[in-house]
Amino acid sequence: MSKRICCRGIILEEDKVDLMYREKKVNGKILKYYTYPGGGLEENETLENCVKREVKEEFDIDVEVLQLLKTVEYKENITHYFACKKIKGTLTLSGEEKQRSNKENYYEVRKVPLTEINSIDLYEKELIEETKKILNKE
Repeated sequence: MSKRICCRGIILEEDKVDLMYREKKVNGKILKYYTYPGGGLEENETLENCVKREVKEEFDIDVEVLQLLKTVEYKENITHYFACKKIKGTLTLSGEEKQRSNKENYYEVRKVPLTEINSIDLYEKELIEETKKILNKE
């Protein structure tokens, strides 16, 4: 069986990164963590279109995909991380995440100050610095 292909966007605005905060009940324990917006690749979809669609679905904003930063093979999927730039919209929880959010499986959109990144649970934190460098070159 092949692994699920996922795409995630790193979106910086001023000195903050746009993240999804999660609280999820697993085996009776509440896991609290952050993740970049994103999700699974659909049939006949490009990686770039996947990240644009997923960010729009979850955060209700449109982004420009600037560059593929990293591809990581995890146990359950292969994830492509992209540096993105917001082009329009107001950051708000939307789509399936908004519909599914409850006490046992909570979703919240957060603008996290870059100064707080080292104190939160987030995979691939170094990609924030990579995205910052790309944005500064524009």
